[in-house]
Amino acid sequence: MFRGYDERESPAVLLVESLMHEGCSVCAYDPAAADRAREVLHGSIEFATNAYDAATDADALLILTEWEEFGSLDLSLLSRRLRYPIVIDGRNLYNSEEMAAHGFSYYSVGRLPVLADGPASAVRGADDIQKNA
Repeated sequence: MFRGYDERESPAVLLVESLMHEGCSVCAYDPAAADRAREVLHGSIEFATNAYDAATDADALLILTEWEEFGSLDLSLLSRRLRYPIVIDGRNLYNSEEMAAHGFSYYSVGRLPVLADGPASAVRGADDIQKNA
């Protein structure tokens, strides 16, 4: 952790707070900052002991940190754990084609989304986004 760094100003914390404000329940996992996050978020979210437990029965998985551990997840296992195969990757840790091959609807910063067949396919596709851009 950097001296003088304040997690209350972290984009990840701000996003989690916004999700909670909208009525979402959040289960988080951070291999290094979970204790400090508990303090900052005042115990208002659930914390998992690993990334796969955080994904279990989740409607979507948000990747908000670039720990090496998150870039090497078993995508087949991850897909089976999620309620819906939706991944929002705020750090561009994965290749879009690889995520599509594992059946994910995959959203990442600065790239067109990849949509899976199934429950998430009701979301606007890349063609619609390009037409409206």
